[in-house]
Amino acid sequence: MEKSLARYIWSNTRLEQIWILLVVAASMIPYFLSFDLPKQIVNGPIQGKGFEHPGDTQTFMHIAVDVPLIGHIEVFQGVQLTRIWMLIALSLVFLALVVLNGLFKLYINTYKGRLGEPHAAPNPLRADRSRAAVPARPFQAGEACRNRDHDQG
Repeated sequence: MEKSLARYIWSNTRLEQIWILLVVAASMIPYFLSFDLPKQIVNGPIQGKGFEHPGDTQTFMHIAVDVPLIGHIEVFQGVQLTRIWMLIALSLVFLALVVLNGLFKLYINTYKGRLGEPHAAPNPLRADRSRAAVPARPFQAGEACRNRDHDQG
């Protein structure tokens, strides 16, 4: 038997703990992306920044990366959208991020529950056995009324 609870948990669930850590780390990416998106929605299409004239467009989802020693890599050129379509597109991306964050939370909490269930299952049985050894005091019919009257003064 392990001497400390932390050592016992680590020795029995090491791989699961590492997996949940990786999932939590991966869930931080859409979580932090969803913080900046409402600001972009308000400053861009709603207030009209970048859409000063009717018919102006902006690039949506332009993906480019600067890699050292290789240079500039353009993964996707993006799509030109008008003001209303930019608002719709950014709102749908925000909705997708909220749903994705919720799914990550659901998976993480369900996995944590399943991870701890086999180790916590025997404990309630032991507690029930120890409580069963102490007989319960029999309930007397007028006891609840007496206590209520006594508490009121």
